[in-house]
This record gives sequence, C-alpha cells and structure tokens, in this order.
Amino acid sequence: CLSGPETAALLAGSYCGYLAYDMIHYWSHHGVWSNRYMRRMKSYHMDHHYVDPSLGFGVSNIVWDAVLDTLLPLR
Repeated sequence: CLSGPETAALLAGSYCGYLAYDMIHYWSHHGVWSNRYMRRMKSYHMDHHYVDPSLGFGVSNIVWDAVLDTLLPLR
C-alpha cells in the first residue's frame, strides 16, 4: 500500500496528466491551427466525434489508431 508521500505524488501526477490531456483536447476542438499537419489532425479528431465515435482516438497522431486497429478512413 502507498504511504502519504507516494499517494500525494501519484495523485498530483494524475491530476497534472488529466489537465494536460483536457487542455490539448479543448484546443483540438477550438484552436486555429496554422500548421498543415495539425489542421489534418483536427479534422481527423472531429471525424472521431461526428462520423464514428468508436474509431479515431488520436488527437496528435494516428500511430496508436493504426496499432490498435481503430483507424478512421482517411479523407
């Protein structure tokens, strides 16, 4: 079982990780991207929400979607 300092470190890391994820996810929806690759990733991510929510979980890349066989058809 974890003691006080280890539990605090685990919770702090979990909160920071979730906050980072949530901020990236928010920006992927509302941000204006000047980079062509990130515009493509935004489009891919929107397809995850509005075309097929069971596929296309990648926000910054599609590598894990390819590995886990959750790749959305690319337009």
